[in-house]
Amino acid sequence: MTLQNAHRDTEQFRPSTLGLAPRFPAWRFRAKSEFDEFLKTRQPVLDSRHLHQLSLATREKTFERPGTCAVCLCPTLFQAAVNGEILSDGKRMPNWREELQCGCARRLNNRQRAVLHLAQSCGLLGWMKPLLLGAPADFTLACRALAPEIMPLRRFHFTGGTAHLAAASASCHFAISQDELQDIEPLQSALTELARVLVPGGRLIFTVPFYFGQSASVLTPGPAMRAGAHQLGWDILRRLQDAGFSNAEALLYWSEELGYLGNMNFLFLAVR
Repeated sequence: MTLQNAHRDTEQFRPSTLGLAPRFPAWRFRAKSEFDEFLKTRQPVLDSRHLHQLSLATREKTFERPGTCAVCLCPTLFQAAVNGEILSDGKRMPNWREELQCGCARRLNNRQRAVLHLAQSCGLLGWMKPLLLGAPADFTLACRALAPEIMPLRRFHFTGGTAHLAAASASCHFAISQDELQDIEPLQSALTELARVLVPGGRLIFTVPFYFGQSASVLTPGPAMRAGAHQLGWDILRRLQDAGFSNAEALLYWSEELGYLGNMNFLFLAVR
């Protein structure tokens, strides 16, 4: 198949082996039962990581740590404002998930780098067409540098409680969303719509605030004139399969070298 034809081949997406990215450092779970079994043997590892992170607390206003940006594949200096938990000795923790930025041009935080790293590990290449949902401008630019044909969409549209995206069916190889889906009340409709726009074999990668101790999600009421938010539990994996995805996994990731510090960092991967 020529490169020209590859641009048009959206009938079936097979993950490419040509993508350049280090292995994504995560444990993968397809159900809460797998996670519970994991904790029985690996809790000491998680505790050790937590104690190590506590040792990095500081009285300085900024935390710095050398490492490698997995998105850019280059050495970098990770930096974070120290504005998190205050410990008993007066030292303070950074907000690892939101504040730990790479020193590269886009200054991506922990969560943003992890999403793009996973996409690259799943075979994201420059000619592909990813859909990017509700992303800020700086993250959109970083995605466009990897895949120029990216389709940024600000939000879902709703008709009679049904979610719609302004994209053709089977038109995208990836769909990426960061901390958006928990605020969509007709969640099942939104997941079905994301499956619709992906080619067979396409990947949905997303983050949400995840309540990993809960088997089932809970819809909490919002303030007046505003929809509620989902406290998403492990049933999100079943919901993805019900929406038309053939496989769905929760990934628990961590790497000090890659700047993926923090406790219980989860993101989600589903295959159309």
